[in-house]
Amino acid sequence: MKHPHLSHASSVVTYSANTRVATTVQEFIALVENLSPKNGEVFFRGHEIYDWNLQPSVYRNGFKEFECDIYNEALAMCPTDFQDDASAFEKLVRMQHYKVPTRILDITSNPLIALYFACEEYDKIDRTADKDGAIVLMAIKDELIKPFNGDTVSCLSNLARLSEAEREELHVVGECGRKDFETEINRYQTEWDNRFRTQGSLMNVEAINTHRKNRLKIVKAFNENTRRLLHFIREEKSYFEPLMDPRDFNKVFCIRPKMSNQRVIAQSGAFLLFGILDELCYTGHSGIETNRIIIRSSSKKPILQQLERLNINKATVFPQMESTAEIIRSKIRRPKNRFGEM
Repeated sequence: MKHPHLSHASSVVTYSANTRVATTVQEFIALVENLSPKNGEVFFRGHEIYDWNLQPSVYRNGFKEFECDIYNEALAMCPTDFQDDASAFEKLVRMQHYKVPTRILDITSNPLIALYFACEEYDKIDRTADKDGAIVLMAIKDELIKPFNGDTVSCLSNLARLSEAEREELHVVGECGRKDFETEINRYQTEWDNRFRTQGSLMNVEAINTHRKNRLKIVKAFNENTRRLLHFIREEKSYFEPLMDPRDFNKVFCIRPKMSNQRVIAQSGAFLLFGILDELCYTGHSGIETNRIIIRSSSKKPILQQLERLNINKATVFPQMESTAEIIRSKIRRPKNRFGEM
């Protein structure tokens, strides 16, 4: 979903008067202080291109219907990589690290890390330098912030192991919750029964029977799917009780990960974990308030230079040897000689 007040009429995007734009690190910090909502804990996400969606990768490019296959294939092909991961969520975090499509989205509690990600690919071949970036600010209420080993996290993470059809059944019931769903069944049943008593036609009898069968089918499917989901959850939590609130399946939660991953530590990382919902709108979501700060394409390189002076660069954000080597090589001017470059 693209922001309605943005125009692509020219190469320079025109924004509405109330859009916040930062051209320096100092301006960005000032805007963060002014825009950060007072209710809820604030997290950030940087986008290289300003109108990218807040959408996890498994919901893009047709991956959604193959999520279960993707999850199982990753485990089958690289079993040793996941041998220390005790839960489905930990496995999803590792898959995300290696760019496997997942239902989680990286966020950070450090606004400067998000600023780095909004600017980092300015020199890419696809010329994101020519496109404005954005930082999304998210104020998330406490009840939507969960620890990595929480029961809700287990429920939503293991959705990745269900088929698309099974998840769709859960979505139907999750719209109103188990108790509300039972109330809806009774209400519609009463309506149809009343119509039958007053009209008494054979058509109404058939309609009522069809209605009863359809509702019963949904209830049975939900119970069956929760049992299957429960089986997966109990693989990591043998004590887990079948008390899942189906309404949670249609929410987005912020997850504090286990700080055992060097990249997560370096990036002050956290994650948005999506249930059946496939996108977080910029207009916000129940319990999540959003704001955005635009970074002009022409400001990306100077901002990266400013961040470098604050020791925020590829080597510190991605603490692995290849990133460090790349930084070292970029700092050294190698004189050409008869042996060529190293």
